[in-house]
Amino acid sequence: DIIYEKGNEATASVGYDSCERLYDSLVQYYGKDPKLHLPVVITSQFKVLNAYYTNYVANHIVLFDTVSPVGELSNYPSTIEYVFKHELTHAFQFNLRGKAVQVLSDIFGDVVSVSPLLYMYPSMSEGGAVVSESLDGYGRLNDSYAMQIVKQAKIEGMFPQWIDVSGARDTYPSGQL
Repeated sequence: DIIYEKGNEATASVGYDSCERLYDSLVQYYGKDPKLHLPVVITSQFKVLNAYYTNYVANHIVLFDTVSPVGELSNYPSTIEYVFKHELTHAFQFNLRGKAVQVLSDIFGDVVSVSPLLYMYPSMSEGGAVVSESLDGYGRLNDSYAMQIVKQAKIEGMFPQWIDVSGARDTYPSGQL
């Protein structure tokens, strides 16, 4: 389900056209299907390229519609599609549950998805999403500019914290996975 504001139709169309393909690619990558059916909310309320996955109150993804959906940013042929894939990867990571957690989720709802935080550090989650977005030759692992930031930090002996590397926000909605 894609929920969007007036003026966000082009980005909603990209999400609609790519969602099944991206989902299927993640099912193949992980070798499991968490049977997700989650809404994707597209908003132009924020003026910075970002997105987040959250399970509060229910599983959903929010995409900030700040770039042309058909334009390029860095090495992505469709920036919004790769941002969507990154957040969908988080949804997969936090919904691949064991049987006991699945039973709890069936009883208490999506908020039980927080259980992976007990065994998956946020940096691990970000790393998995960056690897996922980079599997087909695009993404940050294949972007010379993104890699230069990491290389320069290593040269200077000032390696940034995971939150700096991931581009996580320090203002609302910070901390959203």
